[in-house]
Amino acid sequence: MKHKILLVLLLSSMACITATAQKVSMDFRQVKLAKVFDAITQQTGLTVAYSRPTVNPDKLVTVRADEEELAHVLDRLLAGMGVTYEISGKKVYLKAKAASEATHQSGKVKKISGVIVDEKGEPVIGASIAVKGTSLGTITNVDGEYTLMGVPEKAEVVISFIGYKTRTFSAGDKALANITLKEDSELLEEVVVVGYGVQKKSDVSTSISSVKAEDIAKTSASDFRQALAGKMPGVQVTTPSGDPEGNVSIRVRGISTVNAGSDPLYIIDGVPVERGFANLNNNDIESVEVLKDASSAAIYGSRGSNGVIIITTKQGQSEKVKIQYDGYYGIQNVSKKLDMMNAYQFAEFAKDGHDNAYLDANPGASPDDPNGMRPNSWERIPTELFPYLNGDRGLTDTDWQDAIFRTAGTQSHNISVSGRGKTVGYFVSANYYDKEGVVINSDFKKYSMRMNLDGQYKKFKFGVNFSPSYSTSNRVDASGAGGVVQSALMMPPVWPVYNADGSYNYQGNGYWRIGNDYQHNAILNPVAMANLQSDVVDRMAIVGKVFAEIEFFKGLTYNISFGGDYYGSHNDTYRSSELPLLGQKYYDTKSNPIAYSSSGFYFNWLIENKVNYNTTINEDHSLNLVLVQSAQKETYKGNNVTATDFPNDYIQTIGET
Repeated sequence: MKHKILLVLLLSSMACITATAQKVSMDFRQVKLAKVFDAITQQTGLTVAYSRPTVNPDKLVTVRADEEELAHVLDRLLAGMGVTYEISGKKVYLKAKAASEATHQSGKVKKISGVIVDEKGEPVIGASIAVKGTSLGTITNVDGEYTLMGVPEKAEVVISFIGYKTRTFSAGDKALANITLKEDSELLEEVVVVGYGVQKKSDVSTSISSVKAEDIAKTSASDFRQALAGKMPGVQVTTPSGDPEGNVSIRVRGISTVNAGSDPLYIIDGVPVERGFANLNNNDIESVEVLKDASSAAIYGSRGSNGVIIITTKQGQSEKVKIQYDGYYGIQNVSKKLDMMNAYQFAEFAKDGHDNAYLDANPGASPDDPNGMRPNSWERIPTELFPYLNGDRGLTDTDWQDAIFRTAGTQSHNISVSGRGKTVGYFVSANYYDKEGVVINSDFKKYSMRMNLDGQYKKFKFGVNFSPSYSTSNRVDASGAGGVVQSALMMPPVWPVYNADGSYNYQGNGYWRIGNDYQHNAILNPVAMANLQSDVVDRMAIVGKVFAEIEFFKGLTYNISFGGDYYGSHNDTYRSSELPLLGQKYYDTKSNPIAYSSSGFYFNWLIENKVNYNTTINEDHSLNLVLVQSAQKETYKGNNVTATDFPNDYIQTIGET
C-alpha cells in the first residue's frame, strides 16, 4: 500500500513539473492581463482560473518570452500583485498570497468594521469586502454591517457589489466605518437583447450573458463563435478539430440531453438559423446575447431548452456617412511538434526490437548474430537499416511533421458604409476572408455581403435585413484515425517523401512485409495522402428579413415580419489512382479512383405577428407585455452519389463524367 501511495505522489509531482516546464513564447506591450492568459491557454492547453478582485484581468502588462518555461513567465507576470499560482490538472489556479505572508510584509494588523449602504441609505446586503493581495475577506449581513480581523495596516480594502461601482480604501481610512455605494449607471442602463425585444440590464432578473462588437471583431476567427470562448460564464466553446474552417461546438450549461441534440437555438436578427455560421461576417455583429436559463428562453418553447444565442447585426447610427475599412494579415504555425526519433535512432530502436524477438525465441543466441542465423523473418534486421547502424552520413532522415505542416497565412478585408438620414438608416458591408491551414493542401475562404435598412415615419417603422454569403473549404483528414497527422507520426524516418524521379515514395506501405516479412506496420505516405485526395465543400447562405411596425398609442405597438434563410452545401471528394490502398498487398500499385458527391439544400421561412405593450407606473415600476403568433416551416432536399472506374485522373468530378 505504501508503494502505491508513493507511486501516486511521484506521478503527481511529475505531472506538476511537466506542466510548469512547458515553454511559451510571447511579446506583449501594454495589453490586458486577460490577453496574456489567453495566449498561455492556446500554447499550453492550461486554463488560467482566477476571481475578482484578487486578479484584475483588465490590468495592463508588458511581458516578453522566447521559448521560456511557463513557471518563469508566471513569476515575472504576477510579481508585485500579491498573487501566487498553483498548477493542477489542466488548470493554473491564481490565488491571493496567504494572510500570514501579507502580515509578515506589513508587520502590524488591525480590525476594521463598518456599515455599507446605497445612495438611499438602504443597507447593501452581501457586499464584498476583500483585502487586496490576500485571501482575507467577508460580506455584509442583513443590516449592511461587516467586521474583518487581521487586516494589515498598509493594505488596501476593496468594496464591491454587482450593479454598483467598486471602491478602494486604505486599511487606516476612517471612511471604512460608513460607506456609500453608488449605482454603476453605465452597467445598469446597458441594453441587452432578450426574446422578442430588448431590456435594460437593471430590469433583467434572468441569466443572460452578453458580448459586444469590439470583443468579437478584435478576435481573428473564421467562425464568430470562436470569439465567445472564455467570455461567458456557463457557456462552453470547443473546437473539435484544427481545420481552417474552425468547426465550433457550443454547450450552454453542459449537455442537457442524451438522445436529442445539445446545440442551442441561434437567432440572427430575429430569424432562427441552424447552420452556415462560419459564413457570417464577424465585423457585422453588433452584439451576442446568450439566454442561459429556462425562464429567459421560455418564450421559444422546447427549441430553447439548450439555451438561446441571439445575434444582432449592425445598423446605421451616425448622421454623417461613415466609411470604414478593417483588415489584417497574420501567420500561424504549429507551436510545438512532438519529439520523435530521427532515422539513426529509429534504426537502433528497430534493431533492439528484432534482437529481443530473436533472443526470446532462441535462448543462448547473441544479438550480434547475422540475419542468416535467424530462422524467422521478424527476427531479422531490415537490410535498409544497416547503413544507419554503421553510422554512414548523408542518408535519408525525413522529419514527417515538417513534411505535412507549414507556416500558414490568414487575411481578412472588410469594408462598410453606414449612416442615418432623417427617416432612413443604412449599413452596407462586404468581407473577404482567407485562411490557410497549417496542414498542407487545406484552406478556407469566404465572401459575404450585408445590407441592413431601417426607417421611421411618424408612428410607422420598417426595415430590411439581407445577407448573402459564399464559402469554400478544402479539407484534409488530419485528426481522424489513419489520417495525415497520425500517419506522419507513425512513418519511419528512413523513407523519403519523394523518389528520385519526383514520384511519391510508398516504401512505408508494406515494403518491409514483402519477401522477408519483418512485420513492420504498413503506413501510407502522409504527404501523398494530403495532396492526392481532394475534399471540397462549397456553401451558400442567404439570411433575410422584412418587417413593419405601427404604434397605435404610446406604449402599444404591432409588428409583422417575414424572414427566412436559405442554405445550400455541396461536397466533392476524389481519391486519385496514384494513391495506393493501405497494405503490403497494394504497396505502390495504382488504385481504382473513387469520387463522391453530395448536396443538401435547406429553406426555412418564418412569419410572425407581435403585439407589445410597455409602460412605466409611478416611475418605479415597469410593465412589458408581449403577445406573439409565429409560423415556421423548413424544407430539405438532398442527394449523394459515388462513382469509380474513372479512365484517368484528369476528370475528378462526377458531374463532368
